[in-house]
Amino acid sequence: MSAEVDAAMQYVDAGPPYIGESHFRDKDSVKANGGRWNSGHKKWEARNLESLRALIKSNLWKPCGFSRKASYCMVEHINTVAPPPAATPMAAGKPLFHRRDLADAKFDPVKDQVLLPNGKMATYARHCDTCGVLVDSRLQFGLECECQPGCMWKSCHTCSLPLLVGEKCPAC
Repeated sequence: MSAEVDAAMQYVDAGPPYIGESHFRDKDSVKANGGRWNSGHKKWEARNLESLRALIKSNLWKPCGFSRKASYCMVEHINTVAPPPAATPMAAGKPLFHRRDLADAKFDPVKDQVLLPNGKMATYARHCDTCGVLVDSRLQFGLECECQPGCMWKSCHTCSLPLLVGEKCPAC
């Protein structure tokens, strides 16, 4: 095994973030493959093994300081450490999850609820009763689900619970 291949495997095992390089013209494709902008390094990064694998396989991004050959060795190493994920669960032919990964697509009372100083519980996420997508009032596009166009969500002003427009907050 060459020193570069050995360094590539150590790089994967060291954990994220994985900083890489790509052309500006490919920014949309890099984002679609899981890349996130790292403003400190002024480069795109992979924040987990799945996005690292997808970015390398896209041939639009490569880890800084490594050749294409070493990058492909990283993919082979990732496949032995973390096999490719199963297909994304679907609801009515559309992806069920809109958060970063499958573990984030489940309601978590520790993460998604906070006790407010007034004694009320702020709840930031809930599943859509119709399509099952987790709706999260903290995410930029979190107040969207897979229902037909016109399904509008808002956030309760008191407890932040995602609500369908016209729905009264059950918590307040």
